[in-house]
Amino acid sequence: MNKISGFLKRNLKIIIIFMVILFLGTIMLYWEGINVLLKYNYYAIDGPEGIETFWIVVGNVFGFQTAYSIYSGFRVHVFWIVAIFAAFIYLSRKNGIIKYNIGRNKEFLKECWKKRFKYALIPAIHYVCMIIIIAIVASILGNNMNYNFNYTIREDNILYIFRDNKLILFIVEQSFSILTSYILAILAILFLEAFGKFMGIISYFGIFFIASLITGIIESIFKLGIGTYAFLPTYYFAYSSHDAFDIHLLYPIPLTIVLILWLNNIIKNKELNQ
Repeated sequence: MNKISGFLKRNLKIIIIFMVILFLGTIMLYWEGINVLLKYNYYAIDGPEGIETFWIVVGNVFGFQTAYSIYSGFRVHVFWIVAIFAAFIYLSRKNGIIKYNIGRNKEFLKECWKKRFKYALIPAIHYVCMIIIIAIVASILGNNMNYNFNYTIREDNILYIFRDNKLILFIVEQSFSILTSYILAILAILFLEAFGKFMGIISYFGIFFIASLITGIIESIFKLGIGTYAFLPTYYFAYSSHDAFDIHLLYPIPLTIVLILWLNNIIKNKELNQ
């Protein structure tokens, strides 16, 4: 209990901000459903048929598939906010690492990486929390946990053996989203650490915009047929387990590695020269 109490005291502000972001995301998610309930004609709830109709409406607007589809539409935008939030937390805690190591040395650089990996988990945790909220609300309101999305599995897909198990396909799909959240959060931390908070944010979004343009030009010239974002780390956000479980998954790795090495080198030189 003492450890938990100490953790809560040390991270109270972070937890409060995280919960506020989670709450606002939930309001955005169910805003349409809340409006349906506010405008619903409750005088029509007369007898068993009226009550049944009401719960059918509630089950539809708060059902898992409906809520997840809405969340999929804005989850990327929420992610950027949470990723920048995680980067700000890391930067605010970095001074403590310096004091602990009494300066900037190899041990300091190792500790920095440990902290980066730690705080990069925040967007992934946020994503998992949103999926859990969607599942809980869907279970309570009408017990509508329908996750039978329209997956179409090709026979050459390694997941073809699970073609009838929509839950496994859904879990695989979410695993890629969680992994993407983690990788992009690490990049967000590195960008802000390398270029400062303001320029880091500009550079973070700018590099992906420029990379999108370049990959789009390459796509239009060579007609590769693999999509504009196939080489970007953000590709996994658009990935669905039924699309392709093949070499396409390797395309974003080179650029991701290059970005991490480049940013790490800038940070290393910057820290050791101070």
